[in-house]
Amino acid sequence: MNQENVETRKFLTPKDTWGHVFAGPGEWKPAPWLRFLSPPATFHFRTEATWLDGENFFFMHDTTTWPNGHKEFRDAVAKRTAPDRVRVTYDGMQAGMEIKLRADGFTSTYRYQTALAPRLSARTVYADVIDDNYVGTAGEATRRGLKGFADLDPSTPVMHDTLTMRWRGRPLGELILRLTPEDAEA
Repeated sequence: MNQENVETRKFLTPKDTWGHVFAGPGEWKPAPWLRFLSPPATFHFRTEATWLDGENFFFMHDTTTWPNGHKEFRDAVAKRTAPDRVRVTYDGMQAGMEIKLRADGFTSTYRYQTALAPRLSARTVYADVIDDNYVGTAGEATRRGLKGFADLDPSTPVMHDTLTMRWRGRPLGELILRLTPEDAEA
């Protein structure tokens, strides 16, 4: 992350946000009513960008590794549509999403196709997702009360992502990612 004037800008650039290969632990925290179908789970998440046109057009490559070693791969196409906006399209994402860049990360809302009980049924639903992402340093993340970064050097770049999912107005749960640059992982 380019730190020279990040604090004084109104929003980050795409390379400020996705300029590192970020990786780290993730966890699924289902809503109480859903726990018997979709229990809490942990996993390892990795995301990186392939830049095609400066900061205006890039691919995002995500890998989720489950405790049993199974890996899921997802690729997205991302295009900067305004100085503070990025349009992203993944498979399973109805109409894609528009990311609004902020000075400390980004937010977006979108619909995502998911299985309510992946172990029991392949039936999928479209979940409404609110994605709130913090991009900054471990020291600032810890001061904000974000967990998982207190043991890192305070200047280490971090990404904390909370995805809150709902279906027909009912809470499904939260997906939480605590990521650091891949070469900074313990």
